[in-house]
Amino acid sequence: QSQLLGTDFYRTMKVDNHIHAAAAPSAKFFVSFVKSKLEQEADVPVSKDGKTLGQVFAEAGLDIGHLTIDAFNVLADYSVYQRFDNFNSK
Repeated sequence: QSQLLGTDFYRTMKVDNHIHAAAAPSAKFFVSFVKSKLEQEADVPVSKDGKTLGQVFAEAGLDIGHLTIDAFNVLADYSVYQRFDNFNSK
């Protein structure tokens, strides 16, 4: 019968893209992680053209003294709940 339909539904693979946000780092932890990487590994190349982590942050106009939760815009506020358009734009 699968030859008649051209599809074998018994061999279809299920992909689960469900994520658990509880396992994600907090905004505060994320900022401290980025700060520590910038302090310890600023001279490590991070792009295909050889730019270092420090150069990427310098071009973005960010220095270690101004890295805050607000600078990364990673906090979810009331406007993102049940509104995936607002969530995706963050």
